[in-house]
Amino acid sequence: MKSFWKFIEGEWAKNLANRLSIPKERSVQNALDYERLFIACKQNEALHARAASLRINLNGISKQSIADAWRLINHQSLVMEARATSFPQQKKYVDHHIHSSLHHMALAMHQSLQKEGDLLEAAGRLLQVSNTADPDHKSTQPGRHISLQQLSQLIRHSLGFSLRVAPSKIDHPDAGRGVFLEGTALPGTLIALVPGLTYSRTQYKRMPNFPRIDIGNPYLSRTYEMDVIDSKPWGDGDQTCSPRMNMQQEEDSSNDLGGLNGRSWVQPTCPEARLLEVLEGRHPLAVGHMINHPEPGMQPNVLEVGFDWTLRPGEEPWLRVYIPNLPLVKQEEEEEDNQVEEISVRTDGDIMNREEQLRAWCQELLPGKPACKARGIALIATKFIKDGEEILQNYRLNPWGPRPLWYHPVNVEEDERRWAQLPLINVMAPPRSKL
Repeated sequence: MKSFWKFIEGEWAKNLANRLSIPKERSVQNALDYERLFIACKQNEALHARAASLRINLNGISKQSIADAWRLINHQSLVMEARATSFPQQKKYVDHHIHSSLHHMALAMHQSLQKEGDLLEAAGRLLQVSNTADPDHKSTQPGRHISLQQLSQLIRHSLGFSLRVAPSKIDHPDAGRGVFLEGTALPGTLIALVPGLTYSRTQYKRMPNFPRIDIGNPYLSRTYEMDVIDSKPWGDGDQTCSPRMNMQQEEDSSNDLGGLNGRSWVQPTCPEARLLEVLEGRHPLAVGHMINHPEPGMQPNVLEVGFDWTLRPGEEPWLRVYIPNLPLVKQEEEEEDNQVEEISVRTDGDIMNREEQLRAWCQELLPGKPACKARGIALIATKFIKDGEEILQNYRLNPWGPRPLWYHPVNVEEDERRWAQLPLINVMAPPRSKL
């Protein structure tokens, strides 16, 4: 097995780079990433197909059974299939795999919270406005509030794993906290999501402290499409476990960023951050911004990929509540002058009470509305991840800008390809942010 991964991570990547016409373009690294993700997702599909033929559930079975199924897969044929598949087809396959994983994740969360009678207000309202409202829907019960940790355990059976945030094992004082897997994860598994506000490349000036957006904010991530996700407003998510306050309760006028539940779990980095409250903050996988970079001698076990999520025909509107990203503004077609229309945000309790706010925000999440779409970053497992193993991501920090002392490149060529031919304003990478 080690020789196989050595082939995947070594000569295979070099051969693919040589087949591309401009080896130093950013598109080269994007193609390399998608080919690797394509193989990981194909391995995941093959493992589940093998398990189905044996009538076993991969979630919770012994490590030996998984190893036996792994050995029955023709990995070389998957590599050859990847090489014979065009980049657009690879991307289409990976994007479909991510969408299916997001749907599975959201469904597990929704059903668990619904069973406990603790749906988020927005999810309940979107469930009511849908044409196929579940007759078994339970409204939120006063005084009952499932915590993030409890929800993580509730959905573990469906996902096969859960995540735990704890002090990192990286031997550096700046490592802080890290993310650890409990259970097992197969290659191609969606492990985590990077939550927060998503800024398109035409909206950088709207970011706090622009152009020094890194000041006091180590939680910035950028996609190949140049979207930036600010995870600082999300923070640790909704960690509270307390009775929910009535939606009609009068707003505290001393805090115009107060939460819909009486107090906000969102860090008010900007007025728009409050919109995140309409999403489910108790999201067990919304910890992608806490994942660490490997130290020397260690290898990453996940690979990031940007995604565009859109509600598909036949899917329920409440799914949107479980995608932990919101656009800063409406994602309408931009004019030539790059002017865009903002989502209406009111923070004055005297003008709009909580009920009106929630109604307005839910309307933005309905099909056909701009906020119903989401752009984010998913972290996909590229190999088996064992119980207790720390999740590690190659940050690929910008080689043309200042980098912290703790950063050691996993692959220098990958870093250079990732940041090739970018404008000068985009090469000033924050110390820890994945920009």
